[in-house]
Amino acid sequence: MFKDLKTFQARYKAELDEDRKESPNKGHRGKFLLGQDFAVLPDQKPVIRNAIKPGGLLILNCHPDFNPPSGYRKDPALVKGCVLTNYFED
Repeated sequence: MFKDLKTFQARYKAELDEDRKESPNKGHRGKFLLGQDFAVLPDQKPVIRNAIKPGGLLILNCHPDFNPPSGYRKDPALVKGCVLTNYFED
């Protein structure tokens, strides 16, 4: 749980930006599932799929080239350059 989810998102984005210098596709699928005041780092695809069902958690994605297919959410996150989405790329 976080008191300041914006700070969490900013730190994640900064780390990802640094990692992408060596690996440009790093973070293209997103990493964390976000709720109102918490983040989850799932380790299994079925967990992710079930968590993002309608009304569920959203994936934080800060990759500059991320663009989900039509019909999926792409809502602004608290940090510029990041979005919240219900699209999960297997």
